Amino acid sequence: MSNRKELIEKFERNLNLMREFKILYNFFLDKTNTWDKEAFPDSNITNGQYLEILNQVSEKEYSNEQHEAIKNVFIHEDAINDYITNLEIQYKNLKSLFDEIAIKNENFNK
Repeated sequence: MSNRKELIEKFERNLNLMREFKILYNFFLDKTNTWDKEAFPDSNITNGQYLEILNQVSEKEYSNEQHEAIKNVFIHEDAINDYITNLEIQYKNLKSLFDEIAIKNENFNK
């Protein structure tokens, strides 16, 4: 698989996970009414603020323009490799949060 193809696949994987996470997180916050609670220990950011930050970041980093650019614009091979590494890190972090919220969501229903 070419590095460009790997980049596109990982970008699209992260894009889909980000969409799913925002839906799940929003649903969880509605159900638990924890919009104004701290998102993370030792944090001054509420769950609502964190979701807003996620929305802003995803609109920029996972925009249609960005998606088209990774498909069509020349990117130096080193930059592609760095981008892939960063996408992997983002995926692992977001997947961990997704799994945690999914478990909390299930436990809340019990």
